Amino acid sequence: MPIEALVNALGADKVVSDDNGISNYAFDWTGNWYAKPVAVVLPENTEDVSAALKICHEMNFSVVTQGGNSGLVGGAVGGDFPHVVLSTKNLRSQPIFNSATNQLTLGAGFTLQEVQEIAQSHGMQYPVDTPSRALATIGGNVATNAGGVRVIAFGMTQQQVVGLRVVLSDGSVIDRLERLKKENTGFDITALFSASEGTLGVITDVCLQLRAPRTVKWTAAVPCTNIQNALDVALSLQNELLAAELFQTSGANKVAEAEGMKKLPAEKPWWLILEGDGDKPELPTDSQWALTPSEAAKLWNYRELQASMLNRLSKVVKVDSSVAPTHLPAYIERITQELSAGDDLYIFGHLLDGNLHISVANAEEKVATDIVLDAAVGFGGSVSAEHGIGQAKNDYVHLTKSVVEMKLMNDIRDSFDPKRILNPHVLKFNVDK
Repeated sequence: MPIEALVNALGADKVVSDDNGISNYAFDWTGNWYAKPVAVVLPENTEDVSAALKICHEMNFSVVTQGGNSGLVGGAVGGDFPHVVLSTKNLRSQPIFNSATNQLTLGAGFTLQEVQEIAQSHGMQYPVDTPSRALATIGGNVATNAGGVRVIAFGMTQQQVVGLRVVLSDGSVIDRLERLKKENTGFDITALFSASEGTLGVITDVCLQLRAPRTVKWTAAVPCTNIQNALDVALSLQNELLAAELFQTSGANKVAEAEGMKKLPAEKPWWLILEGDGDKPELPTDSQWALTPSEAAKLWNYRELQASMLNRLSKVVKVDSSVAPTHLPAYIERITQELSAGDDLYIFGHLLDGNLHISVANAEEKVATDIVLDAAVGFGGSVSAEHGIGQAKNDYVHLTKSVVEMKLMNDIRDSFDPKRILNPHVLKFNVDK
């Protein structure tokens, strides 16, 4: 056990080993995954992380990296094997804003919301945004290549990353925070850490490219008769949209019931929230316009509180996938037809990304997951759009990755972490499939 060595190297205040303290890091956000670590390490800087990983590497002891623990695929908690959790929440090196490049460098433990607020304080914008902004850490966002509600305008997290500081499994450090706008000297090693889900190293600091703000000038919610109707509306405006989020009326009104909010009119089964930074467009006459920021926030609650509402239900299977937006109507129709009559279906997500989150209550997990992901693959889609693989989707990677690709990923992983001590339960797949 590495506990004594970790305490000697880092100090007792940075190593938690009592049952009460450990329990705070044993469950994931969904409540579906649980694993008890032997200890939790709370490093405060790159040197702490390096010392901890060097000890665990020498002892062949597994390390599970945990940021804000807001993931949905079980990647931030361990499995049925001895391990320590390395929490990055205290990696909060002083933010540094470079006004010449509009780049922000800071510790991986800052939350997404804090990054957004720091950017705003400098008159700039960090555009990635997710409902978990107050919990998710920027390091975790990079490690999972987080998407969110503004991908159609700004891209995924990877598109915002300039440089990283990362500690490898043996404690060695890659420091590529300072990057030139033009640098063409072989492989971009740090790019591999985006979407690596903690399997290649631990991100301790991040340099982000901030942007001149694109100000939301209008927000509206449009009732729609079907998904094709919603697509037609959104596609006609796509060049000026900052967000296009779709959700069911039934799901929104369950949110309203749970949160004491006003219910939405139920004449049409779908609602589409649109935000834009251009002139106010012509929308259907039954659209609801937000005339103030407060009204806009109320409209967004119907969308952003969907996940919290679902967490209150029992036995809910949540599946993240994507297809080309033009395939969404047929994709959802196939899922609806193949699920059993007793299954309770909830659909919401990012319309123009082709990424609708499918949740099924009162269903068998493997049956529902197989139906959703087989349908996505059948339409040329992906088994994961923005939530990653974690430990939930290891058995599905082969559906969208070739044997050649999976072998390459395994080879890359082995070159960074030959002992496989970092998140050994994540992105683990059989290349013989």
